[in-house]
Amino acid sequence: ECAALAGSAVKTWAPAYHRKADSRLFLVAPRGGAVCVVDASGKSALISLKPMVGQAFAGKPPYVVRSSNLANVEMYMQGLRVKIPADAQALKLVPASEAAPPYNAAETASDSDS
Repeated sequence: ECAALAGSAVKTWAPAYHRKADSRLFLVAPRGGAVCVVDASGKSALISLKPMVGQAFAGKPPYVVRSSNLANVEMYMQGLRVKIPADAQALKLVPASEAAPPYNAAETASDSDS
């Protein structure tokens, strides 16, 4: 149950930018497992992940994700993979408000210099 995992310290992760405006959280676990997700409105869900089967959680970010095996869960938010510290059992995911720079921005800048 989600309440059983509530005692662990929470670290925070936020992307520098977003590739997708979608604020759902996507989860995949190579070996499966259970993950508790709580959104900003207090809505919580205990998600049972099957090995290599992705699941989405739709709610209002930021999200707090808890699992005793969090380092073995792949999470994606706004089109970017979440960087999970190896020792983390809880992570607060804060969405980015800035969009990703255009793919060819570096080429455009160097072309205008010549």
